[in-house]
Amino acid sequence: MNENENDQFDRDGQFTDYSQPENDIRYTNYDQYSNWNNEAGEVNINGTTGISTKEGLAAYTGKTFLWMFAGLVITFITAYLFVRTGYVFMLYNSSIAFLALPVAEVAVVFALGLAINKISPAVASFLFIFYSILTGLTFSEIFIAFDAVTVIFVFCISAAYFGIMAAISLIFKVRLNGIANFILGALIMLIVMEIIGMFVPGLNKFICLVGIAIFSGCTAYDTSKIKDQYEAYSGNEVLLKKASIISALNLYLDFINIFIYLLRLFGGSSSRK
Repeated sequence: MNENENDQFDRDGQFTDYSQPENDIRYTNYDQYSNWNNEAGEVNINGTTGISTKEGLAAYTGKTFLWMFAGLVITFITAYLFVRTGYVFMLYNSSIAFLALPVAEVAVVFALGLAINKISPAVASFLFIFYSILTGLTFSEIFIAFDAVTVIFVFCISAAYFGIMAAISLIFKVRLNGIANFILGALIMLIVMEIIGMFVPGLNKFICLVGIAIFSGCTAYDTSKIKDQYEAYSGNEVLLKKASIISALNLYLDFINIFIYLLRLFGGSSSRK
């Protein structure tokens, strides 16, 4: 048996005749897959990984918003239970825990954002759920500072407002890629305004209106990015799942901030003394 014939045996000792076209990758016809429609949810082959997905854009978008909704449910259930059990008072009577919560929230967001290419979809999902719980612990103070009717009322307004902004972006297929730098600058400006507001009374209403406007833009922008990420990663199911979690986190943060600013705007007179 010559050298070429030896090469035709694989590691299991099975003979493969590479002279036949069906056994040679060079003869594989990838053209039959390359022109399939992404948005129809059909197979797309990624030239690097070769991993495909049959998930359509509509299903991917729905899953992303479902993750966001699940995070909100976890947050508000956590906050409610913490108040009902009385653990909220133990939490806020501890200066260490009071300071550690915001730090932990920021750390989880940065960990999820920076390590998204290295972690699995399961770990990304866990971090998102963990962040939702941490936010719920922080939000437990809201159920003490405001009566339940006010919280529910503002939550409904926030949900309706958020839904309108997201729907406009989806229905009209708004492309907002060019405003990323503008949004970043607006967020920095908002932080500066919040700091100034600590020392200058009477700015709360104006800051709230600016905050609502900025996070309305963030909602439209992050909603438009869902399609961009789908088109970028539709050939890789693993990356697509992780991109969905990141999009859900961004939308979750948009909703939370809209809710907070609306609560500050409308709930001031209903706060518990």
